[in-house]
Amino acid sequence: MPPQPGLRLVEPQELSDPASPEPVYGFEPLWVIGSEIAPLLRRHFREMAVHQRTIPYDPNWEAAAQLAAAKMLHVLTVRVGDVLVGYIVNIVQPHNHHRSSLHAWLDLVWLNPVYRRGWTGYRMFVENERHLRQLGVKRIMVGEKLHWRSKRDKRVRVILRRLGYGAMDVVYAKLLT
Repeated sequence: MPPQPGLRLVEPQELSDPASPEPVYGFEPLWVIGSEIAPLLRRHFREMAVHQRTIPYDPNWEAAAQLAAAKMLHVLTVRVGDVLVGYIVNIVQPHNHHRSSLHAWLDLVWLNPVYRRGWTGYRMFVENERHLRQLGVKRIMVGEKLHWRSKRDKRVRVILRRLGYGAMDVVYAKLLT
């Protein structure tokens, strides 16, 4: 689902019109939004990825399509008008150690910087939780980029704590060269 020719990424100044409609939250199949989300994923990678110089951006669209076909990939979208401005990509499946219950891993969370104020980010998580509850999910797990938190922005941590999330694990990484 790479981007289609002629698709352009909407720049923040194009979205800052105060007359623009309110954000709308929904769940859309990957096959519907694939060409639309692809440039946002690239932007997300440039903004957030830790080892960008060593590990290239190279999405595994085939694996994503398999997860979607298995009904394990659930994508919350945030739209302003017809423009996709944010997403939460959930992987929903039984846990390896708790196969009788569904767990959700928030694989990707991104919101256009223009909308990172106010309640849009908070509402993304609330709507996502509502959907996951309807699916029967028992536990949601989401990572927080420590390099992002420490240098730039604590809003995601504040939102997660306000919604009752607590730290569960610390993930360590080592780049092998």
